[in-house]
Amino acid sequence: MIVYGGGASYNTAELTVTGSGNVTANGFLSGRFAMGSGTMTMAANSAAGSGATMVCASGHVCDGVSGTVTLTTGTGPTVGSLGTLSFPNSHSNDANCVVSVQLAGTGLVSSVGWSESTTSLALTANAVLGAGTAYSVRYWCGGN
Repeated sequence: MIVYGGGASYNTAELTVTGSGNVTANGFLSGRFAMGSGTMTMAANSAAGSGATMVCASGHVCDGVSGTVTLTTGTGPTVGSLGTLSFPNSHSNDANCVVSVQLAGTGLVSSVGWSESTTSLALTANAVLGAGTAYSVRYWCGGN
């Protein structure tokens, strides 16, 4: 208990987390723990071209909150659905994500949009991307 001037006192509590795996806590912390636990699954979709890949970038962690992904287009990319990143835990509401797509030596790629749901983040090409090209996709998703 902490006692402040004027006689007011407040109880304090300490949160201790031990072990690994999913952690449950009371209050606002529980949603943050759930969203950050686990690993995003991802898949390149048809607009990324034949043989396209989508993987978590080397040296990065791709969890339900943030990550850096390498999307390498295949042959014959088109306009449309580039890829889907699926959250390890469902949100109660649509996620609030910020996404940037970059091409090394060129900068931000403005022709890629995204949409969020309670279970995934979808990337969409509004213009045809280069074939056989590695793009860096960075995401940060909040909300519950």
